[in-house]
Amino acid sequence: VRLEKLRFEDEVNVEYDIKYDNFEIPALCLQMLVENAIKHGISCKRGGGTVKVSTRKYKDEYLVTVKDDGIGFDTTKPLSEDRSHIGLDSIDKRLKYMINGSLSIDRKVGVGTKATIHIPIKENK
Repeated sequence: VRLEKLRFEDEVNVEYDIKYDNFEIPALCLQMLVENAIKHGISCKRGGGTVKVSTRKYKDEYLVTVKDDGIGFDTTKPLSEDRSHIGLDSIDKRLKYMINGSLSIDRKVGVGTKATIHIPIKENK
């Protein structure tokens, strides 16, 4: 985040709302989501925007959310040849394989994107 703030200066704001942190997450998953939010979301928006990183605990899972108020994206439109969702697919596969977790993406063009990592709570046996 510090590097991106140096690069984009006042156009990048990052807020944290960390309620829980007693879970494991595969390396670089969160970093990639924050970088995507900055690079593909708020840096493309005139005047920049804000990325919010938060954690919550629900009955059977922890949620790690990266939300931006950038330009959003439309998955019904084909990507140009030089772009793909390979990074998001990679994160989802690592979450499934390493912690039996998952990644969900909610987006709205012109409003922003919310990426949520779902981490199952392990019961102590």
